[in-house]
Amino acid sequence: MHYFRHTLVSVLGRAGVPAQVLSASLGHQHSGTVTSYYQTVDHLSHSQSANEGVLNITNNNKKN
Repeated sequence: MHYFRHTLVSVLGRAGVPAQVLSASLGHQHSGTVTSYYQTVDHLSHSQSANEGVLNITNNNKKN
């Protein structure tokens, strides 16, 4: 569940939502928490890569 928070912050941050707004919506007092921990990794692209990997594995299993 916590990973979804990170992914959501990645998406909203890319969309231009300020760190102060993201921080407040997550219940953090300091926006530095968002910029230091949540926005340091692009969780959205990692999720998309993981999904592609799972699809490749499942598609390969269907062929066998």
